[in-house]
Amino acid sequence: MQIKSPISSADINLCQREVAVRYGSSNDSTKKMLSDKCESDVGYVALMTSDASSANQAAQVISAANSSSLGSGMLSLFLLGVGLVFTLVGAVAVIAQRRNARKKLSIK
Repeated sequence: MQIKSPISSADINLCQREVAVRYGSSNDSTKKMLSDKCESDVGYVALMTSDASSANQAAQVISAANSSSLGSGMLSLFLLGVGLVFTLVGAVAVIAQRRNARKKLSIK
């Protein structure tokens, strides 16, 4: 099962362009590493795409991005847990039903 990235493709493209502009003179492996972070790190995308003029503003942007990412991740895990609980309850019900059916057959 693959979990969809919380980062939109538009934000990924904008981040990768910003990496190319800011680190154009760096070697290819550095640019590739930073460009790859654009696809997975919400805070890095927020930092690269923000127009923050101070460290405090940049920290606020990163914090806001990470908070929204955390919320969607927690919702996904909650729904996964609910599905697991229903699956286990269903399995227990099927086992109990089969046991009751066997008892009825052995009584007759």
